[in-house]
Amino acid sequence: MTADEVPELWAARAAVAEVAIVGRHLRQVWGTPGTRLGMTRWPPEAGHRLHAHWHYGWQAQLLDCAVDAAERTDDTTRKATVVKLVRGIKLRNPHGWLSDSHEDLALMGLALLRARTLTAMPKSAALAAIASRLRAAWTDHAGGGLWSTRGGSVKDAATNAAFAILFVRLAKEFGERADLQRARSAVEWLSERLIDQETGLLAESVDPSVDAVSDVTSTHSQGLLVGACVELVGATGESRWRELAERTIAAVADRMTVSGVLRGNGGSDSGLHAGICARYLASAAVALDGEAAKSAASTVYRSAEGAWRNRAAVPGGPLFGPQWTVPAIGRLGQLPAGLAERLEGIGRESLWECDLSVQVSGWTAVEAAARLARHGVSEREFRAARRGI
Repeated sequence: MTADEVPELWAARAAVAEVAIVGRHLRQVWGTPGTRLGMTRWPPEAGHRLHAHWHYGWQAQLLDCAVDAAERTDDTTRKATVVKLVRGIKLRNPHGWLSDSHEDLALMGLALLRARTLTAMPKSAALAAIASRLRAAWTDHAGGGLWSTRGGSVKDAATNAAFAILFVRLAKEFGERADLQRARSAVEWLSERLIDQETGLLAESVDPSVDAVSDVTSTHSQGLLVGACVELVGATGESRWRELAERTIAAVADRMTVSGVLRGNGGSDSGLHAGICARYLASAAVALDGEAAKSAASTVYRSAEGAWRNRAAVPGGPLFGPQWTVPAIGRLGQLPAGLAERLEGIGRESLWECDLSVQVSGWTAVEAAARLARHGVSEREFRAARRGI
C-alpha cells in the first residue's frame, strides 16, 4: 500500500463503521416520518426499539458522528440523516432541547452547531436555550466553574472544558465577545483548580462543600481540555493555551494509553470517553505543529487502528469493543480462550459491546483517523510502532 492510498483506507473504514452502526441502531422515533434516533442497545429488546431508554449524551455523540460522515463525503443522503437525527432528538427528549447534565448539554450544543453549519438548519433557538442554561450554571463556588448538573453540588472537568469549546465557537458564530471571555475563564479555572502539576492531567471534579478534589481522571476530560485550548489558540493567539494543550497531549500519551492506544473505561456513559478524546486530539493534530501535533496524531492513529483490528465480525459489520487493545467479545460469538485474563476487569460475561455508546466511540476514533488522513497528516511514521498492537 502506498502513502497515497492511506486517506482512502481510513475513509473506507469509517464508511464501514458508519454502515454498521446506522444499520443496527438508527430507527424512526415512534413511527414519525423524517426522524431518526439511535437505539441504545443492540441486539435490542422491545423497549430499545421504542426508544424507551433515553441517553441524551449518547445521542449527541451519535449526531457528531453523523456530521463527521457527511463532512467526509459531502453526501446529501448523509446530510439528510443529520437533519432526521436532530428532529428525532428534539421529539424524544422530555425537556425540549435541555438536559440536567451540563456536560451533555455542552456536547449537544457542539453537535448542533456543527449540524447547523453543515445543513443550514435554523437551530438558533436550540442553541440559545442551551447557551442560556449553561451561562446560568457558572458560580463563584470553588473559585468559579460550572456545576456539573442543574441543582448539583459538584463541578467537574469535562463540563467546563466542553463549555469552553462550545462558547469559543458560539462567540465566533454569533459575535458575542462575552462568550469568548466565559470560555477563557472556564479554562483558567480548570488550570488553576483541577490540573495535577505532577502528572499534567485533569482531576475529574471538585466538591466545593468540602473543598475536595477527586483523584480520578478520565480520557474524555483531557481530550476536551485539549479541544478547548486549541479553540482558544485560534480565537486569541495566546501562547499559554498552546502550551497547556501541549502539556496535556503529552500527559495523555504518557499516562492514559496502553501501547499508544487510548484506554477504555467500560460501557454505558464511560463507553464514549475514548472516542471523545480521539476527536479532540485529531483537532489538535490538525491545528498545532511540532511534537505535540505528532503525539496527538500518533495517539489517534494507533487508537483507531487498535479499535479496528480488535473489532468483532458479526452480521451487519464490525462491532467495536470497550477496550481497543483486546478483541471485542461479539454478542453473537464466543470469547477466545485465555482472553478473559487480558480484559482488565471487563469480565467474561460483559455485554458492553451492545451499548450504543461503545459503538459510537469506536466509530468516532475511525472518523478521527479519516479526518487526519484528509488533512494530509501522515500515518507513515506511526506504522512501525502500531505493529505491536
